[in-house]
Amino acid sequence: MKKGFTLIELLIVIAIITILALIAIPNFIEAQTRAAVSRVQADMRNTATAVESYFLDYNAYPYATYFWDHPVYIWNSSTKITQGTTAICRGVALGTSLMWFTGLTTPLAYMTALPYIDPLQGNSKAYFWLSGTSDGAVAGWPHIQFANFSGARKFRSTGDVWWSGSSTSTPASFWDKLDAAAPLRFNSSNTTEFGVAANNLGNKDWTKSGSRQYNSTWSLCSAGPDRSFTENRNSYPSESQNVAGVPRVTNSMYMLLVGDSNFYDPSNGSKSAGNIWRFAGTSDR
Repeated sequence: MKKGFTLIELLIVIAIITILALIAIPNFIEAQTRAAVSRVQADMRNTATAVESYFLDYNAYPYATYFWDHPVYIWNSSTKITQGTTAICRGVALGTSLMWFTGLTTPLAYMTALPYIDPLQGNSKAYFWLSGTSDGAVAGWPHIQFANFSGARKFRSTGDVWWSGSSTSTPASFWDKLDAAAPLRFNSSNTTEFGVAANNLGNKDWTKSGSRQYNSTWSLCSAGPDRSFTENRNSYPSESQNVAGVPRVTNSMYMLLVGDSNFYDPSNGSKSAGNIWRFAGTSDR
């Protein structure tokens, strides 16, 4: 008579398979995350080339022209947005999801297609707020974000209106202290100098952050594997800001000027906090 497996033997086999699965699954997820990070960095490199080519032709960096004379979208929940009826926020034309910067693909094709989905977002098409934290805030998209700092500085000097949705709004006065290339800083903490609410940072000496300064006319930003653009400030952890709001949202800009935001660093864990950035004239960060 042919003898089958005993219960003990079956349990041993199941235990071995379980152990192997527990080892393999985290490694598979890790590999997926690394591949998604590489894809985002490749999209950013291609976009950076297109942005600089655009500048050579127009002597200016691209705008999301739709929002120059159309109302913004309003965030109502994580799954629903509606377009406003009157609130034209031209500041959004200088900083929002890369999908809106159609001047990079038409009428001249500086790139064949705009990266619409950030693979680190799991192909998410949800929405989030760019300013404010409740219904009625300006909406954003969870894709790679483009910010035109050079355009924001120029906008301040021209005195144009409708920066933040009213007929008299212009970029905050701190832009007068900046050149076309914004002095961005990261990965630092100075609680003595910057341990106050963000709206009190305008008159501080931003150079006291002690971190490297990236002078950049534009930036590209991905939320990174943690899928969040919102970070607690290094120097004032009880307060958080959404870096996807730059350059329009003043407090978000202050967070970058004083170094209170962090780069994504895989050595802290493949899904650690921090954003993936690319600046004019530099490699991925």
